[in-house]
Amino acid sequence: MMAVRDEYHDWEKYNVHYIRNHFKDFAEFFAYKALSDKHSEKLITDGVSWSDATDAEVIIKVSTLMPDIAREGEDIYRKVACPVTVIHGADDMVVPVEKGALVAEILGVPLVRMEGVGHVPCSRYPVEVNRMLEDFLSEHGILQPVQIPHETVRKVRNKRAKRALYLSSAIGLGHVRRDLAIATALRDRHSDLEVDWVTQDPAIRFLEGAGEAVHPLSRTMERRLPGLKPTWASMTLMRSRRCRTWTRFW
Repeated sequence: MMAVRDEYHDWEKYNVHYIRNHFKDFAEFFAYKALSDKHSEKLITDGVSWSDATDAEVIIKVSTLMPDIAREGEDIYRKVACPVTVIHGADDMVVPVEKGALVAEILGVPLVRMEGVGHVPCSRYPVEVNRMLEDFLSEHGILQPVQIPHETVRKVRNKRAKRALYLSSAIGLGHVRRDLAIATALRDRHSDLEVDWVTQDPAIRFLEGAGEAVHPLSRTMERRLPGLKPTWASMTLMRSRRCRTWTRFW
């Protein structure tokens, strides 16, 4: 991890000098390795952005403090006295699954080998991992399962109103008039339906004049895209950006 190189390829980037001088590139490299599972683009983007919360020197310090199981690590693991289950992705590109198997062997505990899974099983397969954790904690008396009567769950769900987030084009009022007619027809079928509108002026003024609820972030997004004129291409760009934003707030 300390050698200076003219070029750094693949895991050669896991190097003090490369991390220090090319921290952002290293963060992206590591995110792709750690989140190698299919359809992990959002997690990779988040992982790279999280690197802004730290710096190269912190990562270097943490990396040099991590025990190597081939050296002092085995002695550390043998001191573990609490219940343990080792969960490891079979396709882990950061820590080979063989190391997880060795830890399980040293501790004499079960190894859960998740086939087709990378370095962070809990990120791509949270349901499976949470169920394993629940079973593990229940087995050792740490977690007492909470039994909720089915009738109670059904009643709670029935109290929730139906909601719709309606993205409406601002290219001419013909589009929004049509969308409002659709929303009205939906309310005729579902009287408890709540509709929040996502659009731009002049559609915002039209909908507010009709007594509709326009999501407050519509105006925020309008300010963020001040240079876009209401054309088909600009609306396509606007909608693609909005779709990524609305899922975080609605």
